[in-house]
Amino acid sequence: MLLERLEAVLNRNVAESRRAQALARQLDGRVMSLTVEGTPLAFYFRAEGGRLSLASSHAGPADASLSGTPIALLALAGPGAEGALRGGGRQVANIARGFLDWGRKASGSLTTNVVEFLQEEGRDVPTRVEAEEFLEGVDRLRDDADRLEARLARLEATGRATTK
Repeated sequence: MLLERLEAVLNRNVAESRRAQALARQLDGRVMSLTVEGTPLAFYFRAEGGRLSLASSHAGPADASLSGTPIALLALAGPGAEGALRGGGRQVANIARGFLDWGRKASGSLTTNVVEFLQEEGRDVPTRVEAEEFLEGVDRLRDDADRLEARLARLEATGRATTK
């Protein structure tokens, strides 16, 4: 279910960019595997008919494979990604370059859409307003507890003074 929603977000971003649409058409019929090392996560991107499909399995070999630790894969979203890929193999770099070029341009929109999904539809992550309200409540509670502690200390001191 999550893969279908991520695929929908991915294709919505492709549809919003002529460059991404052209790249998806150029990659028609190709499959790229993405493996997150140290986790059981593996994804397969398939370009078909100008759209991208996302799956957790694929019959047969992928045309290109990309794997790395979560931090290394996140680093590929940065400006030095193409050089890092070229060091690992020209064929992978050529195929993945299209994905990465588009990914850099669409990352803001994709991030926004994923955050919106997690906050609004899935209710898995609080919105910024909810988090700020919670933190303000924690601050208020901490201040109230500090005032109560100070008042109790004054009362104890007053009680000790009257018993002498």
